[in-house]
Amino acid sequence: MNICYNSSSSKQKEEFFMAKKENRGKITLTCTVCGKKEYRSEKQRDTERLTLNKYCSQCQKHTAHKEDK
Repeated sequence: MNICYNSSSSKQKEEFFMAKKENRGKITLTCTVCGKKEYRSEKQRDTERLTLNKYCSQCQKHTAHKEDK
């Protein structure tokens, strides 16, 4: 059995570019139920406020966490 591979397809280069971090700001996510500040993250500065469902260790359940000022 003879297997022939196309040499041009095996030599293709894949290039990946990292996202620029120039326009990113650090944010704090605060639980809407108890007010505990638990999570920290980054996001673009010119977007609207972030709201995520995260686990709150004080409430011991998943609650909405909003971006702090």
